[in-house]
Amino acid sequence: MTSPPTMPDSNNSEPGSLLSPRATLILLTGTLLGGIAGALTLAGGGNTAASLLAGLTAAGVGIASLHRLIGH
Repeated sequence: MTSPPTMPDSNNSEPGSLLSPRATLILLTGTLLGGIAGALTLAGGGNTAASLLAGLTAAGVGIASLHRLIGH
């Protein structure tokens, strides 16, 4: 015979983490890469729109690449 399911412990008020350490590392590194690319584009004489486009593109490519590079 199986035992009845137990109720969750209501005294445990500590929630689980929102992101895994791997996801946090990937997102932070991708964001940093995008910020650097955008800042370099702006410093190199590009206008604001071009630097935003370069930064967002670099962040997206960086996040996708890091996701494939860093194993599960």
